Amino acid sequence: MKNKLIKLLVVGSIVGSSVAVQAVPITGSIAFSGGVSVNNVTLGSATAITGYSGETVSGLHSGSYAGVPTGTPTTFATFNFVTPVLPAGSLWTFTLAGPVVYKFQATTENVPGWDPINHAWSISGGGLADITGFDQTPGTWTLSITQSGDSLSFASTAAATQSSVPDGGTTVLLLGAALSTLGLIKRRLA
Repeated sequence: MKNKLIKLLVVGSIVGSSVAVQAVPITGSIAFSGGVSVNNVTLGSATAITGYSGETVSGLHSGSYAGVPTGTPTTFATFNFVTPVLPAGSLWTFTLAGPVVYKFQATTENVPGWDPINHAWSISGGGLADITGFDQTPGTWTLSITQSGDSLSFASTAAATQSSVPDGGTTVLLLGAALSTLGLIKRRLA
């Protein structure tokens, strides 16, 4: 009987370790800056972003984004920000050698606020961060549009908000051992 228990525990531990899945969540944050154009001459009356210029990664990035060179060209999507109509694809995307694709899809938008004192729009929301080789990870994004004279610029950040730690297979191992033990006890009592 002891031999059967040992065999079942060994089989349970092999099965438990073979199905262990290690998730690779995205961590950290990344920031961007550049020029922007809107659908109105007056920024305070604008309702949509119609284009970008010089959009690049700024010097503020960490975690999974730590190796991204400052100045990396980035493609941002245009979208209506007053009546939320989020971009159909990615809010932003860029590719590094490898190729490793970085992108962020906005899934929610908080109602933007116009700041007449600082002549700025502030837009934010939630979304999904993607990097080749990593698991898609929930995150947050912000975008601010400011005006200085005739010049419009934007600053944006995105941060992964992974809050759970993936299971390394220990739960499956313990469950397998418990079920094996229950099976042996049932046989012994029968």
